[in-house]
Amino acid sequence: NAVPGGLEVSCDLIDNDCAPSTPDCVGGLVVTEVFNDAFGADTNQEWFEVWNSSSVAIDLTGFLLHDDGDEDLLIESGPVVGPGDFVVLGAEDDIALNGGVAVDFEYGSQINLSNGEDEIRLVSPSGELLDGVAWDETDYVTQEVASMNLDASAVDAVANDDAANWCLTLGAVFSSTSTGTPGATNASCVIP
Repeated sequence: NAVPGGLEVSCDLIDNDCAPSTPDCVGGLVVTEVFNDAFGADTNQEWFEVWNSSSVAIDLTGFLLHDDGDEDLLIESGPVVGPGDFVVLGAEDDIALNGGVAVDFEYGSQINLSNGEDEIRLVSPSGELLDGVAWDETDYVTQEVASMNLDASAVDAVANDDAANWCLTLGAVFSSTSTGTPGATNASCVIP
């Protein structure tokens, strides 16, 4: 129940205390991996991964995906992400067309992840920015056929804003031409 001065319930996506300035679920979802540069044409092969860092399941129905520029997509019927689980959102959910990735939500051509400078943001139905990541060619290391991977020791909504916590996923192969860990724990960015 929403009542002025009430207790805010974390990540229930309701403004329980009737105070829009009180965070409900900021950082409850974390962007942890981005595959923005497939071999050859990127058509149908782009995807990004989100981790639920909260202790409750989060239904993505009603969420807004915001890309750099004017690319927005309202998730009209989305997956539910369990606590501690990953979800993969991609341009295409047919593994025969997308490079072999199990995609939980297909966003089609409405979102295009640039190989250079771009961003992806997750906005809750109440308008709260839960998380996002913005990358560029200067601070972020990008390479064709390798995902950008948030270091496994830096998986939170603050650490993923720092380019130093991102690296290329080179060791984990998910298709004949691509590396990444879609839907699974990321590799370390520390080179022994």
